[in-house]
Amino acid sequence: MSQTFLTRHPILLTCLALLTILFVIYLPTLQTIPNGSEHYYMIDVGETQIVLNVWGTLHATGYPLYVMTGSAIVAILRAFGLASVTAPAVVSLIWGLAALAVFYMLLARLTGRVLLSAIVVLLFGLMRTVWIHHVIAEIYTFGLFISLGLLTLALWKPPIKHRLYWLALLGGIGVAHHRAIAMMIPALLFAVYPDLRALRRRLPLTLAICLALGLLGFTQYAYLMLRANAGAAWVYGEPGTLAGLWDQFTGREAARFIGAPQSLDGLIANIGMVNAVLVTDATLPGIVAGIIGLTLGCMRKERRTFAVTMILNGLVALLFHYVFYTDILSALILPVLLSLASGWLLLADALIDMPRLVSLPLPEVLGVIAAAFGVVLFNSNQSFIQSLTSDPTGNETIALAQNTPPGSVLMLAWGPRHFAVGLARDVLGELQTIKLVDHKADFSA
Repeated sequence: MSQTFLTRHPILLTCLALLTILFVIYLPTLQTIPNGSEHYYMIDVGETQIVLNVWGTLHATGYPLYVMTGSAIVAILRAFGLASVTAPAVVSLIWGLAALAVFYMLLARLTGRVLLSAIVVLLFGLMRTVWIHHVIAEIYTFGLFISLGLLTLALWKPPIKHRLYWLALLGGIGVAHHRAIAMMIPALLFAVYPDLRALRRRLPLTLAICLALGLLGFTQYAYLMLRANAGAAWVYGEPGTLAGLWDQFTGREAARFIGAPQSLDGLIANIGMVNAVLVTDATLPGIVAGIIGLTLGCMRKERRTFAVTMILNGLVALLFHYVFYTDILSALILPVLLSLASGWLLLADALIDMPRLVSLPLPEVLGVIAAAFGVVLFNSNQSFIQSLTSDPTGNETIALAQNTPPGSVLMLAWGPRHFAVGLARDVLGELQTIKLVDHKADFSA
């Protein structure tokens, strides 16, 4: 019976093995203490640790569906005894492993390469930006799950029935979660172009229905107003008013990062900053291999749709980041890494199918290269990520705040130290005799 199950379900069993390996790798680096790191990966983590524990609201653009689902998961995890500080990071781990499972299923389905797909997803999971967001309280694995859901709907073979409508619904949810998901639109349109072309006269009606389905995703913003008006413990901004809700929805405070650099030197510096992150994540040889693989995929009829879709998925996000976003945004980095990882699979797939290489022990050679690359990624990232998630500054700040006289007002600038004290007060039940304010408080009142 065991052999029969293995024979009938190789993709499922390989996926479970893949997720188990990644879980074992991720677990020692999971953040279990109040965040204290000020690295750009970590800057909002402390806020998220609080919000998911108290059903609050996050900084603009609010990410309401993530907060609602994350808060519910945290409540369940805490009911089973998991520490309140740890639970928000586990939310990221859950969404991330689910996203990687979807990625693996898609790659295996499209190429038929069961083991190679698992190896590629494992290497993708070891990239720094991917790994870190699995072990901290952040929004990005939730967005990655939605993105991979969209790619699966668009690329699955045979095509999923009514996929245009499903794409519109999930796409609306995704863009409402994070506007960077809108960068996927060209890739998704290319993937489903045969469906659009076949509609002909029904195209206007279909597009109208898709628009309505997409707009449904934005109803999640009602959560912000409801929680603000209910007096939630941790509410960002003033979403209880229409003007405040609009500020949250549009992300007005992040406008300083959006727009082209003011000079050619600024553009070159921005491109260099983004490229440095990509090289750290994928390494220069990994980037070159991914580009070659995507190019080879375009040259093969049976892989062309997949390859072009992934090129568009990564390239649009990359160009937007180069030209119109002047800070590092993981929501724009992750699509590029997804595309590069897909290119690795397409490269290996093309090499294995080359008649001239049939006599060579190619699978063994590729296995050795993948193992060496995995070791490089692990050694480059494990200690770095561990240093971020174990940074003691949060606990040290809480300890210092314990010395604040009862009845005092404690001002800490908005950021990791402020969040650490807020976590102690609003989640851990400590520091109840002080009032916490940030640097924008009205001190004349």
